[in-house]
Amino acid sequence: MASSSENSNTLSSREALQNALQQAHQDYSDVHTKSRKSYENACKYMPGGNTRTVLYTTPFPFTIASAYGCTLKTVDDLEYTDFLGEYTAGIYGHNHPAIRKVRDIEELLSPSLQATRVLPTSPDRTPQEPLCLHNFCCR
Repeated sequence: MASSSENSNTLSSREALQNALQQAHQDYSDVHTKSRKSYENACKYMPGGNTRTVLYTTPFPFTIASAYGCTLKTVDDLEYTDFLGEYTAGIYGHNHPAIRKVRDIEELLSPSLQATRVLPTSPDRTPQEPLCLHNFCCR
Protein backbone atom coordinates (compact mmCIF):
# COMPACT_ATOMS: atom_id res chain seq x y z
CA MET A 1 0.00 0.00 0.00
CA ALA A 2 1.32 3.44 -0.94
CA SER A 3 2.19 5.77 1.90
CA SER A 4 0.74 9.26 2.10
CA SER A 5 4.14 10.76 1.20
CA GLU A 6 4.29 8.60 -1.96
CA ASN A 7 0.76 9.75 -2.90
CA SER A 8 1.79 13.34 -2.24
CA ASN A 9 4.89 12.97 -4.45
CA THR A 10 2.80 11.42 -7.23
CA LEU A 11 0.26 14.21 -7.01
CA SER A 12 2.90 16.94 -7.02
CA SER A 13 4.65 15.29 -9.98
CA ARG A 14 1.38 15.15 -11.86
CA GLU A 15 0.64 18.79 -11.03
CA ALA A 16 4.14 19.78 -12.16
CA LEU A 17 3.63 17.97 -15.44
CA GLN A 18 0.21 19.60 -15.96
CA ASN A 19 1.70 23.03 -15.22
CA ALA A 20 4.57 22.45 -17.65
CA LEU A 21 2.16 21.33 -20.38
CA GLN A 22 -0.06 24.35 -19.78
CA GLN A 23 2.97 26.65 -20.02
CA ALA A 24 4.14 24.93 -23.23
CA HIS A 25 0.69 25.46 -24.79
CA GLN A 26 0.77 29.12 -23.78
CA ASP A 27 4.28 29.63 -25.21
CA TYR A 28 3.22 27.93 -28.47
CA SER A 29 0.06 30.06 -28.70
CA ASP A 30 2.02 33.25 -28.06
CA VAL A 31 4.29 32.72 -31.10
CA HIS A 32 1.62 31.27 -33.45
CA THR A 33 -1.06 33.97 -33.33
CA LYS A 34 -1.68 33.98 -37.11
CA SER A 35 -1.84 30.18 -37.16
CA ARG A 36 -4.50 30.26 -34.43
CA LYS A 37 -6.58 32.69 -36.51
CA SER A 38 -6.18 30.49 -39.58
CA TYR A 39 -7.14 27.36 -37.61
CA GLU A 40 -10.23 29.01 -36.14
CA ASN A 41 -11.29 30.17 -39.62
CA ALA A 42 -10.70 26.71 -41.13
CA CYS A 43 -12.87 25.14 -38.42
CA LYS A 44 -15.83 27.17 -39.70
CA TYR A 45 -15.72 25.14 -42.91
CA MET A 46 -14.41 21.74 -41.89
CA PRO A 47 -14.47 19.83 -38.60
CA GLY A 48 -11.01 20.07 -37.08
CA GLY A 49 -9.93 22.55 -39.76
CA ASN A 50 -8.47 19.91 -42.11
CA THR A 51 -9.23 16.59 -43.76
CA ARG A 52 -6.71 14.48 -41.84
CA THR A 53 -7.14 14.12 -38.09
CA VAL A 54 -3.55 12.96 -37.70
CA LEU A 55 -2.47 16.54 -38.43
CA TYR A 56 -4.13 18.01 -35.36
CA THR A 57 -2.03 19.00 -32.38
CA THR A 58 -3.00 20.82 -29.23
CA PRO A 59 -3.69 23.60 -28.72
CA PHE A 60 -3.95 24.00 -32.54
CA PRO A 61 -1.81 23.12 -35.61
CA PHE A 62 0.46 25.75 -37.12
CA THR A 63 -0.37 27.03 -40.61
CA ILE A 64 2.15 26.49 -43.40
CA ALA A 65 2.71 29.48 -45.68
CA SER A 66 5.31 27.86 -47.95
CA ALA A 67 7.50 24.82 -48.23
CA TYR A 68 10.65 23.95 -50.13
CA GLY A 69 12.75 20.84 -49.72
CA CYS A 70 12.48 19.89 -46.07
CA THR A 71 11.77 23.43 -44.84
CA LEU A 72 8.31 24.55 -43.85
CA LYS A 73 7.60 28.24 -43.23
CA THR A 74 4.56 29.24 -41.21
CA VAL A 75 2.28 32.25 -41.56
CA ASP A 76 3.87 33.35 -38.29
CA ASP A 77 7.20 33.61 -40.17
CA LEU A 78 8.77 30.67 -38.34
CA GLU A 79 10.71 27.90 -40.09
CA TYR A 80 10.59 24.20 -39.24
CA THR A 81 12.38 21.19 -40.65
CA ASP A 82 9.95 18.60 -42.03
CA PHE A 83 11.21 15.28 -40.70
CA LEU A 84 7.94 13.55 -41.54
CA GLY A 85 8.05 13.93 -45.33
CA GLU A 86 4.27 13.58 -45.61
CA TYR A 87 4.54 10.01 -44.34
CA THR A 88 6.93 9.14 -47.23
CA ALA A 89 4.62 10.46 -49.95
CA GLY A 90 6.82 13.54 -50.18
CA ILE A 91 10.17 11.72 -50.24
CA TYR A 92 11.64 14.31 -52.63
CA GLY A 93 10.66 17.14 -50.31
CA HIS A 94 8.31 19.97 -51.02
CA ASN A 95 8.35 21.51 -54.51
CA HIS A 96 11.33 19.55 -55.84
CA PRO A 97 12.41 21.17 -59.17
CA ALA A 98 12.71 17.85 -61.03
CA ILE A 99 9.16 16.88 -60.16
CA ARG A 100 7.81 20.30 -61.05
CA LYS A 101 9.59 20.15 -64.43
CA VAL A 102 8.34 16.64 -65.21
CA ARG A 103 4.79 17.64 -64.42
CA ASP A 104 5.21 20.68 -66.71
CA ILE A 105 2.98 22.84 -64.59
CA GLU A 106 5.60 25.15 -63.07
CA GLU A 107 3.51 28.25 -63.75
CA LEU A 108 0.52 26.77 -61.92
CA LEU A 109 2.32 25.80 -58.74
CA SER A 110 2.87 28.05 -55.77
CA PRO A 111 5.67 27.52 -53.23
CA SER A 112 3.13 25.91 -50.92
CA LEU A 113 1.76 23.20 -53.24
CA GLN A 114 2.22 20.20 -50.98
CA ALA A 115 1.84 22.24 -47.83
CA THR A 116 -1.66 23.28 -48.86
CA ARG A 117 -2.67 19.66 -48.57
CA VAL A 118 -1.51 19.71 -44.99
CA LEU A 119 -2.89 22.95 -43.57
CA PRO A 120 -4.52 26.13 -44.79
CA THR A 121 -2.05 28.58 -46.31
CA SER A 122 -3.77 31.86 -45.51
CA PRO A 123 -5.13 33.09 -42.21
CA ASP A 124 -7.89 34.89 -44.12
CA ARG A 125 -8.98 32.25 -46.62
CA THR A 126 -8.57 28.54 -46.25
CA PRO A 127 -8.60 25.74 -48.86
CA GLN A 128 -11.69 24.40 -47.05
CA GLU A 129 -13.75 27.54 -47.66
CA PRO A 130 -14.11 27.28 -51.46
CA LEU A 131 -14.85 23.57 -51.14
CA CYS A 132 -17.66 24.25 -48.70
CA LEU A 133 -19.04 27.17 -50.69
CA HIS A 134 -19.67 24.75 -53.56
CA ASN A 135 -20.89 21.87 -51.43
CA PHE A 136 -24.48 21.65 -50.29
CA CYS A 137 -23.54 20.19 -46.88
CA CYS A 138 -21.89 23.40 -45.75
CA ARG A 139 -24.63 25.81 -46.74
